[in-house]
Amino acid sequence: MFALLSLFVACRPAIQLKITHPAEVTIDPSVTKIAVVDRVSNDFTKGAVQGFLEQSQEVDLVRFQVVSAQQIFNDLAVPVNGPIPNDAMKTLCQKAGVKGALVLHRFTKDDNMDVDKTTETRTVDGRQKTVDVYTANYRADIKADWRFRGCDGQTYDSFMSQNGATWSGEGDTPGDAKSNVGNTDKLALELADELGNAYFRRVSPSETYELRRLYRGPFGKQGKRFRKAVDLTKEQRYDKARDVYQNNMDGFSNKVQGKALYNMAILHEAMGEYDRMVKKAERADGILQSRKSENYLEYAKERRQDERKLREQMNKAEKVNSQNNQ
Repeated sequence: MFALLSLFVACRPAIQLKITHPAEVTIDPSVTKIAVVDRVSNDFTKGAVQGFLEQSQEVDLVRFQVVSAQQIFNDLAVPVNGPIPNDAMKTLCQKAGVKGALVLHRFTKDDNMDVDKTTETRTVDGRQKTVDVYTANYRADIKADWRFRGCDGQTYDSFMSQNGATWSGEGDTPGDAKSNVGNTDKLALELADELGNAYFRRVSPSETYELRRLYRGPFGKQGKRFRKAVDLTKEQRYDKARDVYQNNMDGFSNKVQGKALYNMAILHEAMGEYDRMVKKAERADGILQSRKSENYLEYAKERRQDERKLREQMNKAEKVNSQNNQ
C-alpha cells in the first residue's frame, strides 16, 4: 500500500518554474555598475570572487554590471588595515567608471587533518585476520568579510559569509588514508567558490528551479476537461488551460472547483500574474481548506511581495544594463 501511494505521488502532474528571488538586502538602485576588489588576494579569495562573478554571468536579471578593477585598486596603495579611505574609493570609482565596489575585506581559513586507527576482522585466504584501518578526516572552515561600498565612502552592506565541510578517506596506512581524502586545497577552493555564490544571493536577484504539483482531476468522463487543462498546463499552453478551467467551472463539483482554482493559481504564477495568483489561491483554500491549499496561499502572498521587492531592486538596473546575459 505504501509503495502504491508513493508511486501515485511521484506520478502526480507537475510543471517546473524558474523562480527569481529578490536580493536579501537592497543596495541603492542607482548603483548599477560596480567593481570587485580583492584586498587579500590569495587562491581562496580569488575563488570566492570568481564564485560571485560566475553567478553574475549566469542569472537572467542583471542587477550589476561588473568590471575588473583589481589593478586600479592595487595602484592606489591603500593601507592593508582598516577600511578603504573615502578619497581612495572616489578615485577607484572615477578610474573604473563604476558607481560602487564590492570589496572582499578579510579572509580566514582554519583547517586540520586528523587520522584515527581502528581494527577490523577480515577473512583473508580463508582465515580471519585482524588488521589496522586508518581513517583521515580533513576539516576546513573559511570566512570572508565582504563590504559593499559607495563611491562617496558609504557602506551599503557589511557581511561575514562562512562555509565549512569535512572530507574523509580510508587506507591501510596513515599516508594512504590522507591521500584518499583528495587534494585538500582543491576541496577548500570549492568552499571558497560557494562563499562568492552566497554573497551574490545576498545583494543581487538569483534564480532557482522549483516544481509545482498540480491536481490531476477526477477519473473517467467527468474529469476529461479537467485533465485536458492539466495536459495543456504541462505543455506550457497556459492561456488555453486557463480557458478550459473557466469554461467548465460550473460543471465541476465543489471540491473539484477548489482543485481547479488551485491549479489556476499555479497557472497565474507561471504567467507572472501575481495578484490573480493570490486571488485564485484564496478561493481554492476557501473551498479545500487543506494544508496543501493553505501552504500555497501563504507562499503566493510571499511570492507577490517578493515580486514587488524585486521590481524595486531592478527598476534602475533594467533601464541601464543589458538584460541579455546569455
